[in-house]
Amino acid sequence: MRTTKNERRENARQFYNSFKNGSCDKAAIVVKRLESSNPHITRCQFWAVPSAFAFTAPVVIAESVLGIEGCFIELIGSFSKCPQKTYYETGFNDWLSENFGFRITYQDGLVFMLEKN
Repeated sequence: MRTTKNERRENARQFYNSFKNGSCDKAAIVVKRLESSNPHITRCQFWAVPSAFAFTAPVVIAESVLGIEGCFIELIGSFSKCPQKTYYETGFNDWLSENFGFRITYQDGLVFMLEKN
């Protein structure tokens, strides 16, 4: 399922605002990897997991042909215009904590668990 960039941006803003202002301390993002005939493209999507605090159904909050790194760039760019660190840079989790008040507490390539500071 493809969603437009504007839909993803709105979904990401709603996800972030609900997470930061809600009573839940944790949130999950699921990574969906999409097949491509080009071996140089690693298209994937970030899906917000349904919960009482944000969405009643899963929604796409980021999509990129650059894989997880590109999804984080699109996700963070949806609710902030500050200069970004990339996912694979040293100190990415500390940067998230300092600038956005949450950090990645679990990751296995398919799921990212976020926790508020």
